[in-house]
Amino acid sequence: MIIQPKECGPHLRQTIENKLHREVQGTMGVNFCHIVAVKNIDKIGKGKIQDETGCASFTIKYTAFVFRPIKNQVVDTIVNGITGDGIFCQIGPAEILVGKESVPEEFTFDEPTKTFSSHNGYRIQKGDILRVKIEGISPSGIGMFATATIKDDFLGAIGMDGKW
Repeated sequence: MIIQPKECGPHLRQTIENKLHREVQGTMGVNFCHIVAVKNIDKIGKGKIQDETGCASFTIKYTAFVFRPIKNQVVDTIVNGITGDGIFCQIGPAEILVGKESVPEEFTFDEPTKTFSSHNGYRIQKGDILRVKIEGISPSGIGMFATATIKDDFLGAIGMDGKW
């Protein structure tokens, strides 16, 4: 962590802690994890002054709550949109696509209503809660993108209009 000379003073530790929270929370960490919140600052190393800038550089060890979906994990998502290509969902910072090939065969896309519906009367629409199984994950800008399926037992719509 880099601290400007004007930020150094009697409240240096609080300045470092505040800056860590601002700069780290809500960002992507290593191994496809999203840092939700800093739980604890375990250690702030001794600062080293940079000759060129006069800034102080600190190594910080901290514990954080992270969101890290993994392959084959089952998660509950909210449907953000539906197209002929599939169902677009969101869970935290992860955008999830359930491609049309990953939707059970009895469901068909209905263009006028932008839904997937079955002959049994089941319907998946924007705002529904969908239980999906993650098949793949990749970083995407400041978030992550995942592909998923609902072609398995106990997957699919579990709530309507964001309600369980």
